[in-house]
Amino acid sequence: MDRKERINELKEESHKLLLQRDKVHDELSKLERDLSFENHPCTCVKLNRDIEIYNMGEQERRKRRGIGFGLVAETLSALMFCPECEGTGIPKTCQVTVRH
Repeated sequence: MDRKERINELKEESHKLLLQRDKVHDELSKLERDLSFENHPCTCVKLNRDIEIYNMGEQERRKRRGIGFGLVAETLSALMFCPECEGTGIPKTCQVTVRH
């Protein structure tokens, strides 16, 4: 096998691995997002891209508090002045007070 054939073979293998990585990353992101929704059950919690928020400035202008880290469009946000959760994403009725 000459070098050009080997290069092409490695490029094909690399491409297949990248596709597999993207598939795994997409599934992982979806599961993490679903878990975040479960952990922040307030009705004001939304996925930013679903409400057309793509940057921090727009999120702040719309009086929303980010939940989680990552690309703004791929994270959740809650209304800062929500009467149910006060911007935490967790309704007061669900919050548990821990006493030490």
